[in-house]
Amino acid sequence: MVQLQFEARHAATQEELFFHVVNNTHHVLAYRQAAIWSVENSRRGAVVAASGVPELDPDAPYIVWLTKVLAHIALAEDQSVREIGPDNLPTGLRDEWVNWLPAKSVWIPMIGSKGGLLGGLFVCRDEPWNEDDEYLLAQLVDSYAVAWVNFLARRPWTSRVARRLFQRKIVWVFLALIVMAMFIPVPQTVLAPAEIVAETPTLVRSRLKGVIRQIHVRPNEAVGKGQLLLDLDATDLRNQLRLAELNLEVARAEHRLDAQRAVFDTKSKNRLQLLKGRIDVQAARAKRVRDQLDLIEVRASQAGVAIFDDVNDWIGRPVVAGEKIMQIADPNSVELEAALPISDAINFQPSAKVVFFPNIDPDKSLSARVRSSSYRATATPEGVLAYRIKAEFNSSADTPRIGLRGTAKIYGGKTNLFYFLFRRPLAKARQWLGL
Repeated sequence: MVQLQFEARHAATQEELFFHVVNNTHHVLAYRQAAIWSVENSRRGAVVAASGVPELDPDAPYIVWLTKVLAHIALAEDQSVREIGPDNLPTGLRDEWVNWLPAKSVWIPMIGSKGGLLGGLFVCRDEPWNEDDEYLLAQLVDSYAVAWVNFLARRPWTSRVARRLFQRKIVWVFLALIVMAMFIPVPQTVLAPAEIVAETPTLVRSRLKGVIRQIHVRPNEAVGKGQLLLDLDATDLRNQLRLAELNLEVARAEHRLDAQRAVFDTKSKNRLQLLKGRIDVQAARAKRVRDQLDLIEVRASQAGVAIFDDVNDWIGRPVVAGEKIMQIADPNSVELEAALPISDAINFQPSAKVVFFPNIDPDKSLSARVRSSSYRATATPEGVLAYRIKAEFNSSADTPRIGLRGTAKIYGGKTNLFYFLFRRPLAKARQWLGL
């Protein structure tokens, strides 16, 4: 008996302990069959070990029937060592007793250190049980229970708490509430990077081909109507104008000379019209260059704020006619522009609600309404395909600064909580499965 208790306390695993209990106890007390019933993994209990069986099959007919029998015995109010027979079972289980077990059986409950039921040992044989046999089994089972408790104490407390909770009805109630909560209707929302932009900006473009010599305003500087914004390098145009004026003077000199000769020379008289045409051509060329010189200075067509990146990015940079250089915008007329990635696209109404959270003040939010959305996705500067969403603010009392960046929360139609939480995983799974 002492040897059995020593081996039980030094078992390497819980499964090894159960195997030792149902098989090696036979060395102390003869029996035909033994089994261990446990409440560890199920509130109704389960058979976790049986004598003579190296691997337990929970779906075997004998194990299924024995689990019902032991659950009926163990869940009774009497937790003492007692003999069990067919008369202690309901009719449905009593009829099959003779097919599986001998006539005499005894039940020894295993009690934990805090008085809770861990399970029990069920032992059967043909001979009757006496008080000495039951006392000996009770002593052995107490040692087995101590070894079992030691294995349970080695597990993380989270695992023990989870197992205890799982055995209670409250867990199933909690799971049912979670399933029901998945059908709660919630507004579908999506987050997208956004920026404050001018609502109706005036584009400042280069009116001719050239190189930018100087920019006379700074980014975000207030400018007035007619104020000089920038000018182009005029060196090449001035050279062209000087050459055109020289050619014009030469053409006029030739015309005067031939006009004097025409009095005596008929050939010179016939050339006067040709020279007059040359004068007109050279005069037109000089006028064209003068007109271009008038275009090298670009002035503001309206009052507002100059919007562009950096002065040094433009000085000395060649530009072509019509190239955009900056914007002039009214600081009091702004709108919200959001870039909604195609992977996050949702359905929303044209006047859907939008909430903007500025990066510089996350606690503050501004309400807006969707005004328009691009028909197709375009690439953002970051290389992401996204739809351009334009939204107008509901109030102009606190107009945000142009260029302010943040996050826009766009509200779509109603959906359930399950789809709201698992929309992106479901989309990824659908792409991966090809559905």
